Amino acid sequence: MRYMYVRTEFNNSDFDAVFKRSLLAVSIRIKALKDEKENVRASAAAALGQIGLAAQAAIPALTEALQDNRENVRANAAAALGQIGPAAKTAIPALTKILKDNSEKVRASAAYALGQISLAAQSVVPTLTEVLKDTSENVRASAAAALGEIGPAAQAAVPVLIESFKDNSENIRRAAVQALVQISSEAVSALIEALKDENEVVRTLAANTLEQIGSVAQAAVPALAEVLKDNSENVRYRAAAAGDQNITGAAVGSISGTVTNTIGQLQESDAPEAPKLAELLKQLQAAIEAESELSEEDKAEALEQVQALAESGKNPQEGVMQKTAKTAMKILKGTVAGLPSAAALIEACNKLLPAIAGLIGLV
Repeated sequence: MRYMYVRTEFNNSDFDAVFKRSLLAVSIRIKALKDEKENVRASAAAALGQIGLAAQAAIPALTEALQDNRENVRANAAAALGQIGPAAKTAIPALTKILKDNSEKVRASAAYALGQISLAAQSVVPTLTEVLKDTSENVRASAAAALGEIGPAAQAAVPVLIESFKDNSENIRRAAVQALVQISSEAVSALIEALKDENEVVRTLAANTLEQIGSVAQAAVPALAEVLKDNSENVRYRAAAAGDQNITGAAVGSISGTVTNTIGQLQESDAPEAPKLAELLKQLQAAIEAESELSEEDKAEALEQVQALAESGKNPQEGVMQKTAKTAMKILKGTVAGLPSAAALIEACNKLLPAIAGLIGLV
């Protein structure tokens, strides 16, 4: 079968024609925003949004349409301004005003638009933060998404976004996590504090968010290691999962120092088996650090489990410590199971783990 390739060339006059048609389309829709029929005005606003950045000439008309007496028109006009993007920054005051509109649909569209206008809209971070408390789930979700789009400049909203972890809606909790991930390093300190919150859901989502933020959250490594002692299995699991990400992989040296200190504290504790357990854990730590078959991420995760075992050894009879130790042993065994049979760490774990389990009281 033969194919014929047709090369199409455009000269300057072709582009001029396309540009003029685009301007004409925008002009027609600007006029339609004044039509007496609601559906015509709403459709015109939506069409201008689809045109996007090329519809900049419509920004004043769309801003005026935010005051239309029909909610569909106001909502579509707000969304269109968002689709035009940062060029629509002159509409920010009007969009901010309709965040208090009686219509849920309008409030959600306004929040969305402010997020799309992005950095130009960082001045409205306090207002969007208040909108996180709106009675409408859709509006709260749009506000969280908008703050995420603004990014690190939305740092002031971090405490309220973390508070949104307690929201009854899973959609809101998910939106809050995503926003905090986009705010990134500016949210890390507050998330570390959230790991200590009395609410299990907050602690779980804080660990999950730090996991998604990744390597820029290295400062959270010691706190995540501490969370491995949490009495909630969900929290411990999320903290351990964070160890699979670059957040801990980039900080093996930091974790090693923390593990060494924890083992030192164990050695000085009053637990009867503390000296023997500390010596075994030192051997296990050294074997993990020396294992060339382990990735940096896996080493970091394994070392976190050694720290958890050291913490458990200080009070081995406590139920919470028993659970922590069991989880740590399970993770270590899973790590070793994935290594080549000739790996030195396998032999070390076969020798050390049963003895450690016996001293902690797991057998």
